[in-house]
Amino acid sequence: MFMRDLNKINEALRRASDLKGKEEFKTLMKYYAKIFLHMYGKVEPECEMFVFRRALLLSIDKENGCEELVEIYAKLWEGFLNRLDLTINYHTLKMPEMMATKPGTTLRDAVLEDFENQIESSLRTPVLKICCIDISEWIDKITEDAFRAILSRLRQYMHNNIMVFRIPAVDENTLKNIKEAIGWYINVDEVYSQPDSQENYLDYGLKCLEEKDIELDEGAQVIFRELIDQARKRPDFWGFKTIDRLVNDIVIRALWPNGIMG
Repeated sequence: MFMRDLNKINEALRRASDLKGKEEFKTLMKYYAKIFLHMYGKVEPECEMFVFRRALLLSIDKENGCEELVEIYAKLWEGFLNRLDLTINYHTLKMPEMMATKPGTTLRDAVLEDFENQIESSLRTPVLKICCIDISEWIDKITEDAFRAILSRLRQYMHNNIMVFRIPAVDENTLKNIKEAIGWYINVDEVYSQPDSQENYLDYGLKCLEEKDIELDEGAQVIFRELIDQARKRPDFWGFKTIDRLVNDIVIRALWPNGIMG
């Protein structure tokens, strides 16, 4: 029988509720938790179709907290399956370059070869884990036979891999088409997370500063906006977490204008 770790389920729900925005994700996690609790005491065959035949499709930009969502998702599954920390493996399904040294090689052959070399060995391990695959390079190639071949291959490993697919934040119609393409092979639930705007980050940062009794005048707000804009252009930008770091820097400067040791 499946046992439950309610502490982990509640921790996952708490972390989800603490997210800035991400309402679709929060709703889905609550739905999963409800289903998980309903399955309490059921024997494995009754749960198998839900547990090991579902995938999650995240339409979210990397800098908008993708890994945090995957970690929360993993925590929820840990609670449901009463497991210790599930390993999370991140992969990217790349569009391979057709090498001139392999005449006659089709796109399907090249993709499957790359898949076997880069991803499949990880999927074969019998330990249950989260497998997050970035399929961003394929969002306009979902009708390709090569993409369908990959989905068919992935379906064979659903018994010991909880699948997560990631694509950038796309328009509603594109997301619908990608979900349908995956759905021919794997049951999938989608979550769309709209990119946060400059104004959202600025409002959030100003609110955080107000909570620390720091109010920026008009000139300081212009500088703060520029700092946010510069941070967003960096490859290590991590959404609201980066804004938290900027806020902390301002707080430190306000408390110790001459430096902590000054």
